[in-house]
Amino acid sequence: MADIQLTRTHAASPERLREAVGRLAEDADLYGLFSEWKGPDRLILSGKGVTAVVELSPGHLGVTVTLPWLFRLVRGVIEGEVESRMQAVVAQAEAQA
Repeated sequence: MADIQLTRTHAASPERLREAVGRLAEDADLYGLFSEWKGPDRLILSGKGVTAVVELSPGHLGVTVTLPWLFRLVRGVIEGEVESRMQAVVAQAEAQA
């Protein structure tokens, strides 16, 4: 069961969106997370009991995050950070179009 589920619409090409999400994956180690692509449209981030799945599709970007019980106490803060990162990724991908 996911603790955070967010979606965002976008007008970026699939290639540009994947590149922008790929840059996010490179920064995952700053949060102590490991990243792994599962196919061309699904990125899994995991570590410290947190699992996040980023799914790319034409017109939509989705993120599902499962948190350990302690992190659920600050769910709102984490959700805000994830939403902010999603907006930055979409803006970056759309700007490159």
